[in-house]
Amino acid sequence: MAGGDSTAVEGGLTAAPLLLIRDIVRISGAGFSGIFKKDCTDLGRRVSLLAHLLEEIRDSDKTQENGEAGPSSLYRACFSDLTMALQAARRLVFAANNFDDSKISSDGMTEEFFCQFQCVTWYLEKALANLPYNDFDISEEVQEQIELMRAQLKRATERYGEPFNLTLLRQALLQLLDKEASSIHLKNIGIIDLKTGQKMEGLVEANGLENRELDELIEDNESLSKSSESCEIGAPKDSDSGSIESSDCKSEEENKKLDSPAIPVDFLCPISLEIMKDPVIVATGQTYERAYIQRWIDSGHKTCPKTQQKLDHLTLTPNHELIMLANAVPPLVRVLRAGGPEARENAAATLFCLSLVDENRVVIGASGAIPPLVDLLREGGPRGMKDAATALFNLCVYHGNKGRAVRAGIVEVLLGMLAGPGGGTLVDGALAILSGLAGHRGAREAIVGEGGLQVLAGLMGTGSARVKENVCAVLVRLCGKDGESLEVLRRMGARDQLEEIAANGTERGRRKAGWLLEVLGGQRPV
Repeated sequence: MAGGDSTAVEGGLTAAPLLLIRDIVRISGAGFSGIFKKDCTDLGRRVSLLAHLLEEIRDSDKTQENGEAGPSSLYRACFSDLTMALQAARRLVFAANNFDDSKISSDGMTEEFFCQFQCVTWYLEKALANLPYNDFDISEEVQEQIELMRAQLKRATERYGEPFNLTLLRQALLQLLDKEASSIHLKNIGIIDLKTGQKMEGLVEANGLENRELDELIEDNESLSKSSESCEIGAPKDSDSGSIESSDCKSEEENKKLDSPAIPVDFLCPISLEIMKDPVIVATGQTYERAYIQRWIDSGHKTCPKTQQKLDHLTLTPNHELIMLANAVPPLVRVLRAGGPEARENAAATLFCLSLVDENRVVIGASGAIPPLVDLLREGGPRGMKDAATALFNLCVYHGNKGRAVRAGIVEVLLGMLAGPGGGTLVDGALAILSGLAGHRGAREAIVGEGGLQVLAGLMGTGSARVKENVCAVLVRLCGKDGESLEVLRRMGARDQLEEIAANGTERGRRKAGWLLEVLGGQRPV
């Protein structure tokens, strides 16, 4: 192609969708069973018919590569929509075929799956409608086949339920495509049940921290996790699906997003096509997300999903070390600094995953990741802010990264989130990070200098019980290291608020408030 477009190097615009189609055909070839057998079979059959279309486009694409100009951003946008639709279809047929209704008590799960089938069917038809057929040398037979398929997809979408609710379809689609999909959906179908707090317990213990510090970190991380979940579920994500609202409304921003550097494929699980949080190696040498490959093995499969080779043993070996050895962090930092919005979010999510291992925190911090993560925390969307906050929390467990975070302006950003009207969804996360930073002298000085004590005192009077609990946790760390902070707290008249928390707060909040009251009253030395 002209200009050496990377898509040509990787096999053209059709390479990714053709690979997904082959995967879906392979899954279909093994046969479907269960209550969604017909739905999976119909979707798999329709997807398989797209191979003829894409093969003809591929041949036409090669003609362009040999002479004419390469594909425009509009072409890439259209094929990106089709790739996303096929990715969602692949994940859905895998999940639905492994759905065991005998082990799940939720009556709403079946309806949720039907909604997702409706969503994928609708999205696939819209993606096909957007393809510029006239720009490629497509035979009349294939064109008629695609027109018939689109009509079938439209009817199938309507059969899945009325009224046709576009908002619900978007939510279901985002649930399928989101790399941090709803924990309720994924847990119930038995594919993912990962809890960051469980990982942190072992990782912090490996750092040699005291039991009290371990409890604090796990408690704070649980608060961050809860806050992140509420942020993600409640946040509007229309921007992620805006590219399919009209056949010709590919905005300049979307084209820039599609031109942004992509996350390396080595980070994606071959089964789920998601960024791997807990990568493991199987006997064939392939790497998978632990939860997905474990589900595959537990279902009775003894072969490698990607190569179809028989597994000599079922041992799953962690692969975090190999990912780090691949020199992946510097490219991720470059994406975080200069990529488009979605690419930056994906980079932050990947760094969050890698930061779960304490050895990686040193490398990530030294690679310059903290300043762009702070920038994303300041200016990113809900998903980007969540992943940046979680990554920064993990990175700041390593003491050497705390100074980097302070110099990058993290304290000002966190206090702005706590004081601002729109920061409520990440208040617990901001407090968890502040609690971890408060043991660092520079961070304490920045918190006090930026008016942090006043912000924290205000939250004690207006926040929820959990917010008050986390405020007290931050104050314990501040006042336990700094007598001046304690004196400021005393002059602010915080005793009444602390007494209320000590009497009516959560168990942890009562414990922290009680400690602060003893220190304020001179009954306990700082």
